[in-house]
Amino acid sequence: METVEVYKYILIFFKSHTFVPTVRELSEYFKCSTSTIHLRLKGLELKGDIIRKKDGSLYRLRNEIMRDLMMSIVGDDEDVYYLDEDDE
Repeated sequence: METVEVYKYILIFFKSHTFVPTVRELSEYFKCSTSTIHLRLKGLELKGDIIRKKDGSLYRLRNEIMRDLMMSIVGDDEDVYYLDEDDE
C-alpha cells in the first residue's frame, strides 16, 4: 500500500460520507496495522494534503480539497462548511 492509495481512499470516503475515515477504518480497509496508517498519514501531512488538529489527535483534509469535493457533491459554495482556525 502506497501513501497515494491511502490519500485516494480518503478522498473517495470523504466524497461518500462527507467526513474522513478514522485510522481504524483505514487500517481495516487496507488490512494493515494502525501504526502503518499513521506513517502514511504523516507522509500526507508532510506533503500538506492533510492537516492535524493542534492536539495531534485528528486529521482533516485541507479546506481547498474539502471545498472542491463538496462542490462536486452539493454544487453550491454556500452549502459548504469550512473549518475555522478555532475548529482545528
